[in-house]
Amino acid sequence: MQILNKGIVLLFLLSFLSCRKREPVLFEIPFRLSFQVQAGLNPFEKHYYPVRNITTNIQNLRQQFNVEPDRVLRIRPASAIFSSLHQDVDLDFIQEVGISVFKGFDQQNDTDVFLTEFIPVNAGRNINVLPFDDDVADVINVEELNFLVSLRLRAPSPVFFETSVDIKFIAE
Repeated sequence: MQILNKGIVLLFLLSFLSCRKREPVLFEIPFRLSFQVQAGLNPFEKHYYPVRNITTNIQNLRQQFNVEPDRVLRIRPASAIFSSLHQDVDLDFIQEVGISVFKGFDQQNDTDVFLTEFIPVNAGRNINVLPFDDDVADVINVEELNFLVSLRLRAPSPVFFETSVDIKFIAE
């Protein structure tokens, strides 16, 4: 019995000491990307959709939330939801969604920020894309940003449809 109590105390201490403290969230940086997915896309290839020149409004957000201009921010991906804007299009033909960011015109030098590799067949019209827990302030802390959305399919896309991707980053 005494060994069990010591084990419980040890587990509690380990879990308490191993938790990384997060800085308080100063503000969120929201984005909405929109693009069209063509009908009949090949499921044996990865498909890329660049969305360029998206304004970050980082300076306005700093002013609005009273964050000093010289304060170094840690910016992390928080959430991303890939959605079909058509009522009759389920996203069950999509196997993987990835989102990365890049500066300028250099798509090859991108930084991965969100990825969901194994999307269930019954995904519906919305897919939650999981964030990486990386500080991407060096890429996001600019006035304009480029995104690259990648799709890997399990079946050909059934119809031409409009999509939106709602993305949030948090600044700490």
